[in-house]
Amino acid sequence: MAPWEVPIARHVTMRPGPFGVVLGVVLVVSLLPARWISPWTHRASELVGLPLVPLGDGWTALRHWLVRPPEKVVSREDALLLEDENRLLRLELNRSRQDVRDLRRQLELYQGEEIEPGLRVRFIDARVVGSEPHTSGELLHRINAGSARGVVPGTQVVTRRNVLLGEVVEVAAGGTGRTISYVRPMTSPRVGRFEARILRDGESGVHGDDVLVPGGMVTPTGDGWSMDVKSAAALEIRPGNEVVVVDSARRDAFGLVIGRVVAIEPDPSNAQWQRVRVEPVFRLENEHAVELRIPVREGPPGREVGP
Repeated sequence: MAPWEVPIARHVTMRPGPFGVVLGVVLVVSLLPARWISPWTHRASELVGLPLVPLGDGWTALRHWLVRPPEKVVSREDALLLEDENRLLRLELNRSRQDVRDLRRQLELYQGEEIEPGLRVRFIDARVVGSEPHTSGELLHRINAGSARGVVPGTQVVTRRNVLLGEVVEVAAGGTGRTISYVRPMTSPRVGRFEARILRDGESGVHGDDVLVPGGMVTPTGDGWSMDVKSAAALEIRPGNEVVVVDSARRDAFGLVIGRVVAIEPDPSNAQWQRVRVEPVFRLENEHAVELRIPVREGPPGREVGP
């Protein structure tokens, strides 16, 4: 029996064909370490692996179909950069949303609000940017809104809580002056006397049961106001009662709060009367953001005419 003959049974033998010999050589070579065969496998390895290419390509295609490709992994530095970028984009988004809300509010204010029948005012925001002596000898407060935005002398200046702070007495003209106005506090004696009413505790309004004193003249004293009333005890006036403007000459300020009662004293000039002292709820010199109430006159349909 020749060496290459393989015994199968007692009387049967099988001789491997050429393909079997080649396949055996390929299997043996594939089991050898790569470093042993690397010197001669440059071109020969391509021939050796040629019978296995179809099988390998099939397994590769099957693996790509069955196995989910791994997600891209970023470094820690890239992850931190992405987080910073995400945070900045969120901040920018929040700023944009706030800008949209502010613009909508400005549009509503510009269109005006009817505060009573026949009287419509629009509101504009401004800031108190300083104070300086006026030629009249008094101290006025400067705001960053002027004729360019429709501000005129007599414009009422209020807080965002609708508390009256003062009134515009002068609007600068020309050039950059069109963005500047000067405001006199309502506590200034130069404002002069005006009509006001005292309200009950915790109430707001100028009509009906809310009113304690139907109407009286208040006198600015520099740091507040004084109001002479008869029988303050009978009227149940007490510290804390709010005082509102009801002066017909200040129609666009009608119903605005100016201060609260802080003391009730005897009137030195008349024993039957008492003097009510009123302090401001807010002081103009302590405020930074204010609103201006500008009366609006309506012209032809679709057109708004300023004062």
